[in-house]
Order: sequence, then C-alpha cells, then structure tokens
Amino acid sequence: MASNLEKSCSNHFRKRPNRPSNDSRKFCRCFAAEFTSTISLREIDSAGGAVTPEIQEQFERAAENCGRDVAPGVAQAGRAWATQDN
Repeated sequence: MASNLEKSCSNHFRKRPNRPSNDSRKFCRCFAAEFTSTISLREIDSAGGAVTPEIQEQFERAAENCGRDVAPGVAQAGRAWATQDN
C-alpha cells in the first residue's frame, strides 16, 4: 500500500510544470510511510473503497506533518493532493 501511495503522490508532482524535486520525493516517501503507519488495510477494506472521515483525517494529518521539512510550495501542493477527492 505504501508504494502505491508514494507512486500516486509522485504522479501528482509529475503533472506540475516542473519535474519532481528532491523535496517532492521526500514529501511522498514521508506521506506514504506516515499514512500507512496509522491506517491499516483492514480499515481501508472495511470502508469498501470510500474515503471515510477517519481516512481523510489521516491523509490530512500525514500531509501536514510531512510538509514541515520541505519547501513551502511542495508542502502546499502535497496538502492539495492529499485533500482532493481520493
């Protein structure tokens, strides 16, 4: 699951005008690791493919935490990706 999240995050940054940077890769690695450490596959499976408020909260929390150690533009883009309709 972590590698799929990291790939989805990286794809978001590839769509932007500039190539993914070290900061965007750092953000995506951090996000995938943090999110998968707080949400289990069982929780995701029990949601039946829906993004529950608990899952969305963890997306937002992981994005906020991982945005602290990267450039502000990367943090903002990462938060936007995490809060969009996933």
